[in-house]
Formats: sequence, structure tokens, C-alpha cells
Amino acid sequence: MAKALQKLQPVKAVSALIALILMLAAGGPDAAQVQSPANPSATAEAPYRLGAGDEFSVTASHSDELNNKVFRVSITGDVNFPGKGVGTIHVAGMSLQELQAEITTRLSETIKRPEVSININQYRSQPVSVLGEVARPGTYQLEGSKTLFEVMSMVGGPKPEASRIIVKRRLDVGKIALSSATTDGEFSVAEIGILSITNLTRPQDNIQILANDIITLPRAEVVYVIGEVRKPGGFALIEKRNITVLDLLVKAEGPLPNAKRTDAKIIRQVAGADNIEIPININDVMKGKSKKNVTVNPILQPEDILFVPDSFAKATAKKTVDNIIQMALGVAIFHY
Repeated sequence: MAKALQKLQPVKAVSALIALILMLAAGGPDAAQVQSPANPSATAEAPYRLGAGDEFSVTASHSDELNNKVFRVSITGDVNFPGKGVGTIHVAGMSLQELQAEITTRLSETIKRPEVSININQYRSQPVSVLGEVARPGTYQLEGSKTLFEVMSMVGGPKPEASRIIVKRRLDVGKIALSSATTDGEFSVAEIGILSITNLTRPQDNIQILANDIITLPRAEVVYVIGEVRKPGGFALIEKRNITVLDLLVKAEGPLPNAKRTDAKIIRQVAGADNIEIPININDVMKGKSKKNVTVNPILQPEDILFVPDSFAKATAKKTVDNIIQMALGVAIFHY
């Protein structure tokens, strides 16, 4: 008898395994409790919580007063439902499921087995403002749980000239969950790198955005290179604040064959004064030469223009400083 049972045990084990696989494939009740080994702390997304200004519709087939009616949450967070049995409910902070259960419970006193469902028509209680250098700045509704990456996607992403992301949140809501966050009066403020969000290189920076957060992307400082280079344009100083002439030439993919390398110059605009012109010998810069008391590879200042002329004297003569500045203002902006 014992031998017969031992022969049956492997069969039972295989049967149990097959049953488990079928249950998971079917999405059975226990399937939701199985956590991925790669992310054991994964949880379902938090339900949307109603707030002032939200608009929702109710379907209640056994209640003419509620069926197919639209309601808006008042500024105090209340909704006054018509008819008998329901009355006023403070719905602010409730999920749709909780409100549905509350209405069902109240209707049960006068209606046998009421059937109630609720759908959001308009989200108006979770505004977030996105300002500055993004494709579509403005005020948006979060419509539930959203990360910073998701909000950036909603607004079309940062423009190339954006320098960083600044998130501002009222302290009465809570501090921003970043160790680098600071306090500014009644606000918690955090500065986050553009690339850490667009490339998700630092997952911890991809914070949850809350209602009434203010997200600002200020314009980056820019340096320009124009003339006889392979990739003329403006380069936004994003991750690196300082950039040398050699760095900029590398970004511009080097001078063209017809460039007059010994006659390049930096044009520096000075408020309320004449522009400064600093001669640059690109040959010396690219060879790493040094001269006594002279910096051949200087660090550029914001709004500096590196102009690389061509080797034809007539063409170069036509390019006045004003022309060069206008050319710089018209070029494309690239990330540095």
C-alpha cells in the first residue's frame, strides 16, 4: 500500500503544478498576490481620490433621482444627492469605489439590492502647473497618480534649451521625497537634472507629483559656435556648467576644411558697453599648445559666440559683429 502511495505522489505534484499554472494564466484571485521576484514591493496603483471641482455621473437603475445624473463636487468637498435615502455626502478624498459603496448602502434602506456605478466625467481637483521651457506649458489635471516622467510626457517633454527641473510643493502637503530638497518659506523645493528624468538614469528622482505642485524648467545658459564648423548652433549648458573652446569645437564636430583656423574669435556681449572680441587660434587649441601668460583654450561665458571664419577674405569681411550676433540668434539649440 505504501509503495502504491509513493507512486501517486509525483503524479499529484505534477497535477498541482499544472493547476497553479492554469490559475495564474486565468488571473485567478491568488494571482494578484503573486509578486515579481525582480520587484517584490510592487503594489497596485493608488485609486483616484475625488476632490473639489471634479464632475462624475451616476448610474442607478433603481433610482430615477440618481440614474444618469451628473454631479460636481463643491468647493467644500460635498455633493447633495437628490431624492430620498442618500442626502449629502462629503466625497472629497473618497475613491469611486468607496463612494459607490456609500450610495449603495444608503439606497439599500429604501431599495432592494440597488445597483450603482460611478464614472468620472471631468478631472478638476488635481491641477499641476508646468512652466518654462517645455513643449506645451500650462495647467494640467493629474487624473490620478502620476510621476514626474509621466507629467513631462503630458507636456511634450523639455525643450533643448531647458536647464533643469524645479519642483515646488506646499509644506502643508508634505516635503518632497528627495534628500536634496530644501525649504523656501511655505514650500519644499527640489532641483532635478533633465537627463535623470528623460533618460531615467536616477529612478529616485522620478518622484510622485501631487496636486497643486508647480514644475518649472528655466532656460539654460547657452554658448554658440557659428561659421565654418560641421555642426554650428547653440549649446545649452545642462549637466556641465563650464565649457572651453575645445569642448565647444568637439560638440560642433570640428572645423571644416575651408575654415581659417588662425583667425577665429570669441564675441562676448557686454551689457551697456562695446562687444569684446577675443582672438582664437584653433590650431593651437586643437594641438593643446600653451603660450606664456595667454590662455589658448579659454573657458567660455554664457552667451559667448565662437566665430570660425572661412579662408576667403572677402566673405569674411562681410560678416560684421552685428551679422555674427544675428546669425547666432537664429541657430538651433542643442543639449550640451
